[in-house]
Amino acid sequence: MLGPNSLWSVWRLGLPQGEDVDLVVQKKLQTWASYYDSDMQHSRHVARLTLQLHDGLTRVGVFEEDAGHSRELLKAAAIMHDVGRANGNPDHHKATQRLVRKLDPPFGWNKEDVDMAALIARYHRGALPHDQKAIT
Repeated sequence: MLGPNSLWSVWRLGLPQGEDVDLVVQKKLQTWASYYDSDMQHSRHVARLTLQLHDGLTRVGVFEEDAGHSRELLKAAAIMHDVGRANGNPDHHKATQRLVRKLDPPFGWNKEDVDMAALIARYHRGALPHDQKAIT
């Protein structure tokens, strides 16, 4: 199991690396979401639009180039944004956040990444959280 030609080294070389890791993570999240979301075609369409917006805003300088992996988080959130509809709840946003936050972090992600994707999916329609104390 030791050395450059060992079985361990060969096995590790077969694991996804670089951009392939993002593809594997996105496929895993898409597969998971497909068990809850009855309209994955819609979610894939939303993800394509989300990436177009992100890339356009990056081109004009609103977002920094290569700032973390915000693009992957946005795509994941778009793919998962309707998983809370699984129970027939038309106000599915909170259920979506709860379901996504229960996920174990995929390879290359941490718990904060999962929480961020859950928040993006939760507030995808623009109803941002507000502080009740600031309103009164």
